Amino acid sequence: RAELERNPAVRRTALASGLPIGHLPATMELDRGPGARPRVDFSSVGPGYFELMEIPLAGGRDLDDRDREGAPRVAIVNETFAERFGAAVGETIRIAGSSEPLAIVGIARDSKVVSLTEPAAPFVYLSIAQTRPARVSLLVEGAGEIEGTLAAARELAAAALGGHSIVRSASLAGIVDEDRRLSKIGALLATLAAAAGTLLTALALYAVLATAIARSRRDLAIRVAIGATPASVVRGVAAIAARTIAAGAVPGMVAGWGAATALGPLLGSESMHPIAFAAPLAILLLVAAVAAWGPARRALAVDPVRSLRNV
Repeated sequence: RAELERNPAVRRTALASGLPIGHLPATMELDRGPGARPRVDFSSVGPGYFELMEIPLAGGRDLDDRDREGAPRVAIVNETFAERFGAAVGETIRIAGSSEPLAIVGIARDSKVVSLTEPAAPFVYLSIAQTRPARVSLLVEGAGEIEGTLAAARELAAAALGGHSIVRSASLAGIVDEDRRLSKIGALLATLAAAAGTLLTALALYAVLATAIARSRRDLAIRVAIGATPASVVRGVAAIAARTIAAGAVPGMVAGWGAATALGPLLGSESMHPIAFAAPLAILLLVAAVAAWGPARRALAVDPVRSLRNV
């Protein structure tokens, strides 16, 4: 790091066990007492990580050279962790199966770890010098253009690694763009699946409504024959359609709300937008109107005398 930071193309560097976006963090089990072992995500980071990533500390201190191998083990937790578990600077947390507790030396603001659309979740940062992960990411903040910084970082990192290889090198802007692209692809696939499902539902609804109303066509024709007004016939057909729609729409909306809540981290906040629920319902209502219109029109066109003769 020191040699890299002497390069004029580099402003700051930091080490971490994974990239800040686009990777799945490791998970550990906390020992919170008998029967309480919640699982939380964690990452190992080095001094300067929070400054480089512009993640402010809400309290306590940053990791530094004191947090080396052999020193008392420390951790920085995010705000959601502190709120959920009532943790504070100076307290300790314990990993299940470990005899040595972790002293909380700082509380960091919540930040994105896996995806830009993820909700805030408890997260723990450990000292990379104390965990020594098998795979390490070198984070570099450049003082010039991105390509120049990446070239300098690759060259110096290759020399420092010796026989080991560099798995990947990328800019944070590129990683963020990739995450957004994948989110858009996921949203597009979900939209196509929803459109296909809505189309199939509309076809099935049309068939069910057309059959149900066709069975009532004789009764509707008789009502016309004995003096029912066209408006009352239309209301009768609408009632049949409304009962059919309500039987499926209410549980469907509840299930849709649950699915949107579960898939929110993948699809983003737009999955809970009112239009996402109103549009399919409007389509089904339109289908119901089309399905009901034909039988109602035919019932009104039947000769009353003929209907009574066939009773």
